[in-house]
Amino acid sequence: LVLEDDLTLFSPTFQKYVYKMMVEKTNASTSDKHSSTKDAWDLMYLQRCNDEAWLKERPNTPGTTAQNRSSVEVHIGAHEQVTCTGAYIVTRKGAEKLLSQALPAKEQLDEQLGKVPGFVRAALSPPVAQCQEVYTNKFGQRTRDTDVQQYEKTNLGKELNAMNDRADK
Repeated sequence: LVLEDDLTLFSPTFQKYVYKMMVEKTNASTSDKHSSTKDAWDLMYLQRCNDEAWLKERPNTPGTTAQNRSSVEVHIGAHEQVTCTGAYIVTRKGAEKLLSQALPAKEQLDEQLGKVPGFVRAALSPPVAQCQEVYTNKFGQRTRDTDVQQYEKTNLGKELNAMNDRADK
């Protein structure tokens, strides 16, 4: 279970769904039975920005609030980019795939996860968690506070990119 430190909004059903999925995955991995298609995911998104059932608030677009309703598992296409990875569950098998096929990381996590061969992703809809990034500053303006770094333009970013290029050779 991975939760980013800025994950601040939880649906009333968060604990129920996370507990259920963790128990089901544990039981499926220790069972001799073949996993069902439902159990086939390597990563389950608990939070996504653009799920219509619980939209993440943006500076110019209001979000929606968490509802106390049932979530369903939805399949995420192999190359589909899922924005926002503030909360997810990754299986042991999924972690092994990431360690063997996704490192060194070349892109932001949101984008890179869709490019790992054989990495099966699913999501809960509506999500059961959301990050709050929109705040009102002292001038009454709604602004976005995000931890996504755009280091490419900094000296540190240039140095890191150069080190990555050297490591690839």
